[in-house]
Amino acid sequence: LTVSKVVTGNQADLSDEFNFSFTVTPASGTTNTSVRYNYDGKENQAVKTGEAVNLEGVGNGDKFVITGLAEGDSVTITETDTQNRGYTTTYKVDNGTAQDGTSASVSGKNSTVEFTNTRTAEIPTGLIENIGPFVIAIVAAGFILFIYFKNNKKEEELA
Repeated sequence: LTVSKVVTGNQADLSDEFNFSFTVTPASGTTNTSVRYNYDGKENQAVKTGEAVNLEGVGNGDKFVITGLAEGDSVTITETDTQNRGYTTTYKVDNGTAQDGTSASVSGKNSTVEFTNTRTAEIPTGLIENIGPFVIAIVAAGFILFIYFKNNKKEEELA
């Protein structure tokens, strides 16, 4: 089972990191002691079924792999944004349809799960925001020049 992370959106910070936890539940009536995970240089870390494994610092493009799952085992994966940065979270199982949420349950040892965090905002692109300051600056410069030349003309008449 491969779990990957994507951070996207026009307001996203690609260096943001998230925390994950996962719990392996063995198939009914069985025990599985061969489950392991690989993440961030930690290879073949043992997993106790029924107990949560916590992973910190999962960022854009990162992934972790859970191996040794038996047919019928299920895995519940939960993502947490401890800093509440305003991301919308979706996940896709086996490149299927994106679903809203921060928790996915997967059965199947050869599955993939992709968590995507998106943070977008409407960027103002209207005429007033883009051109308005320049128009105001030109009008102000014209007003200042008008006052200057008007005062200059009065001084010439007095002389």
